[in-house]
Amino acid sequence: CGACTETCPVHIDLHHHLLHNRRNAAAAHPAPLEKLALRAYGWLAGRPALFSLAGKLGKLALRAFSPLLGTALDPARGWTRCRALPEPPRQSFREWWKTHEPEPASERDDDDEE
Repeated sequence: CGACTETCPVHIDLHHHLLHNRRNAAAAHPAPLEKLALRAYGWLAGRPALFSLAGKLGKLALRAFSPLLGTALDPARGWTRCRALPEPPRQSFREWWKTHEPEPASERDDDDEE
């Protein structure tokens, strides 16, 4: 859309750089580990109960490892040396959606007829 280029304070042609990088990434073959990770995600995402369990386990792991962040025992120290991990949300999107999901259109239409 070009919004990134429009808002860049030094007028770098960002959207063309992003398009160029995406084109190169699409033309390149994914690394074996990346391919495996994407295949595993696809398998997991197709199983809602396991996907939910994985999210909960990930949240627990993040809490369990947070005291190690920034120490020599930090398993992600190469990444966390210059970045901060975000706090895990109190509620997952799926949990939030259960309480905010709109009514299906057929139920709304039935209410209008009364």
